[in-house]
Amino acid sequence: MKVYYDQLKQQLQKQSPNFYFIYGSPEILSIDAQTTIENKITSDGYTIEKHFIDSQFDPNQLLNSLQNIGLFHQKKLIELHCYEPKIPASLNEFISSYLENPVIDTKCLVKVGKLSNRDIPAKLTKLMDSSGIIIPIYPLKDWQIANWVKARALSLKLQLSNENITLILEYIQNSVDMCNQILTKLALEYGTTKIDNSKLKQKLFETQEFETFDLMTHALSGNSEKTLQVIEKLQNSNAPLPILLWMIASDIRELTSMAHKMVNGEQLRDVVSKSMPMKRPIYTKALQRLKYPTLTSIMLRLPHIDKLVKGLSQGNPWVELQQILLTISGKPILPAFIDLKK
Repeated sequence: MKVYYDQLKQQLQKQSPNFYFIYGSPEILSIDAQTTIENKITSDGYTIEKHFIDSQFDPNQLLNSLQNIGLFHQKKLIELHCYEPKIPASLNEFISSYLENPVIDTKCLVKVGKLSNRDIPAKLTKLMDSSGIIIPIYPLKDWQIANWVKARALSLKLQLSNENITLILEYIQNSVDMCNQILTKLALEYGTTKIDNSKLKQKLFETQEFETFDLMTHALSGNSEKTLQVIEKLQNSNAPLPILLWMIASDIRELTSMAHKMVNGEQLRDVVSKSMPMKRPIYTKALQRLKYPTLTSIMLRLPHIDKLVKGLSQGNPWVELQQILLTISGKPILPAFIDLKK
């Protein structure tokens, strides 16, 4: 059966089947669902055994080891974690075999990333639906996020006022992954001490100053507003331009190479699957929006910006960087806040 994130705890009180399949994003909600299942099953005397799916994964080897039960065997929750953009054949084979031939005193949890329904074979979906629980993870609605923040703060023993929560909600812009990072940092620093709102504002500002490495994530995801916020703060804090330029150039080179492969007939999913797992979602979004000629033109502008950074040419490197970042994010305009005199 299909059970949504906010229904999971209640459903586990009613039944604890032998199979669970978690897919979707945000990642923190996926982890929450995993933890909820683990807590329930380990309370029933099961131990957890984790496996990570890669090209070397042998479904038959794992199935055989599960079926060779000794006299003093332990009850196990077998966890399979997969970060591929689609379900590999080896994982498909394992799930099908496991569900068709259940193993005594063994439960199984499979956790994958963001998939659409068409990425899950229909036959496999039918089998999982009839024998276990499928937990799709979707972004929370606006009205759900405040409750999630309160619950997360409570679990961390944070003493947050309504004013604190309102301020955090304004800052995170519906990103529960970002919110989890912030709340974790606050818990480490403040513990159970109440947090003054002015101190919280300062803490959130400091957090933004450390967003240098998130800059390209915002741009590639098409979030122009957040891109501008981060680049403005970096400019005001005199962030090192050579590092920023290196970061931008690295991603643009990668994307340009992928876009060229797509021009030559390769599919988006195939070219993105060869990149780092954490980069795949934002690269996919970027390549759906940015075409090869656009990426090539950006590449051609990077040497000029490098000269501006080194003082070898006249101009403002911040202006050029922001124009490029806005082009990447889908809004190639000159932002009004730039101080052209700098």
